[in-house]
Amino acid sequence: MTAVDEVRRRRRWRVGLLIVLACVLGGLAVLAAAFVTSETVNRLWVEAELAKDGSARITEVVDYDFGTDYRHGIYRDVPGLDPETRASEVDVTMDGEPAPYEIQPYGGDDDETRILIGDPDSTVTGLHRYRIVYRLPDVAHDGRLAWNAVGTGWYVGLRDVEIQVTAPYALDDPSCVRGRAGSRTVCATDRPEPGRLTYAFGALAAHRGVTVAADTGAALAAAPDASAEPTGAVRSTGRPGLLDVLFLVAGCVLLGGLVAEGAQRLAGREKVHRDDPAGPGTDPAGPVRRLDITRLPALVPEVSAPPAELTPAQGGFLLGGTDPHYRTAWLLTAVRDGHVVLEGDGPHPVLTRPSREDAPRDDREVREVLDHIFADRDRITLGLSYDRSFTRGWQRIDAGLGTWMRGLRDRRSVSIGDKVASAAPVALLAGAIGVVVGGVGAGRPYGFWTVLLPAVAALAGAGLVLTGASEELGPMTPRGNALWLRVEGFRRYLAGAGSRQAEEAAAAGVLDLYTLWAVALGQADHWSAAVTESTTVPARPRRDPSLLTPLLALLVIDAITSNTTPVSVPSSSSGFSSSASSDFGGGGSSVGDGAGGGGGGSW
Repeated sequence: MTAVDEVRRRRRWRVGLLIVLACVLGGLAVLAAAFVTSETVNRLWVEAELAKDGSARITEVVDYDFGTDYRHGIYRDVPGLDPETRASEVDVTMDGEPAPYEIQPYGGDDDETRILIGDPDSTVTGLHRYRIVYRLPDVAHDGRLAWNAVGTGWYVGLRDVEIQVTAPYALDDPSCVRGRAGSRTVCATDRPEPGRLTYAFGALAAHRGVTVAADTGAALAAAPDASAEPTGAVRSTGRPGLLDVLFLVAGCVLLGGLVAEGAQRLAGREKVHRDDPAGPGTDPAGPVRRLDITRLPALVPEVSAPPAELTPAQGGFLLGGTDPHYRTAWLLTAVRDGHVVLEGDGPHPVLTRPSREDAPRDDREVREVLDHIFADRDRITLGLSYDRSFTRGWQRIDAGLGTWMRGLRDRRSVSIGDKVASAAPVALLAGAIGVVVGGVGAGRPYGFWTVLLPAVAALAGAGLVLTGASEELGPMTPRGNALWLRVEGFRRYLAGAGSRQAEEAAAAGVLDLYTLWAVALGQADHWSAAVTESTTVPARPRRDPSLLTPLLALLVIDAITSNTTPVSVPSSSSGFSSSASSDFGGGGSSVGDGAGGGGGGSW
């Protein structure tokens, strides 16, 4: 598998993981929304039609949102309502149709009466409109109106609250207080005409009520008309369904991830010389063009020799892939150059390090690697068992090659890619946490989720994809890509080589060199078969100092696997009217001081 194949594989994996993440985060958002979903009253419209005797006909229109919960219905606790009230004096409908209800005493502190609405043998969910009509005595008593228009007993939040009061006499010096029981926080009163008071509130939290008061004045020539009740569709808060949450989150995760994937592919395009992409002598300052790495194979030239400026190990490291045979090529190059002696052509060849007097002058990197491989030993037998010291030295080969490789990459892009890749896990984690928070918001009547949830879902998707930014945003320089193209061209040459190519290499005196390159590029099997098919490649004496027959190279590859793979540890590769508030200053009223009120909820 070449580096381009590895890039394609990583990209497919990222898209697959993105789909999995979309499903997981969509599910988490749904669970969060379902877990915290709460019932709300999306609209509460209340009217008191006062009579001359001070009683009032109360009409309530309640747009109740059960969310995802299943309940039998709702109830209203009404202080002052006689539990012996005849059914003909109470009227209840649900969604415009008569609804079953019971009137029963409720043992609260205020001797409340409960109107229990619903069928005990069935349940409802979602949005429903309830209309409740009943009569209360003494709402206006001794020349003073005092009415708990909204009681503090509601255990759910109330939205879009509207209160209407009509009377056949003047309502003088009106006042209004809101809040918890006993609160004196004033609220605004609107007097559109004599005998009519109106109040409006955007929202009231659970256990917050409204009490209105006024002095009853002179009788009017004509009482105001009753207020128009709400009509049309049941008021919704815009809270989404669970499937809406799932599709929104999953879609935004995919959208954010795919946009990030496209952006990093665009920013990470490779640079090649416009005129001669693989040319060894192209002007470094010449014109370049950019293209996706997956299009590089189409530019590979036909070559029959490796780049002279590279060692086999460098070529294998540059080409990349999942099989690091370039390390074996590095070791066999050290054998060829006399830094190490390889003895035996069986399954357990022996490495011997010659004395410093007999060895050629080492460069520092070769010496450091061999010092770790041998670790104060003179001989190592390959193919027996895992060798920790050998493995340490084996892995240090990559350090030197990695340093060399950095000179072939666009340093600015590499720096940006490393920074983006470092920030990506943070974005992924923040996005995942935000999705849960946004799911909570979607389960409640909070408007922020409509902005938060799509944003954090897209952030999570982008964070997942950009964890690979250090790989995508590290394009090579034009010179690096020219070398890559020539190395890939030579790999293809070796992969298709036959006996004729082996004979030509032997005749040119480069059989050893090509064998090293075949090992480095993962083509040792093909090259060995080509040499075996040849009838003119001369056999090498067993004691030839180089000992680099293709067959021996294959034996070394197999033997080294045993030295570098622990038996007990599996190997792996890693490559989201207005109201005013102040201290109530007059009238001596507070919330709960009037008739009616109570509360409600579901059952």
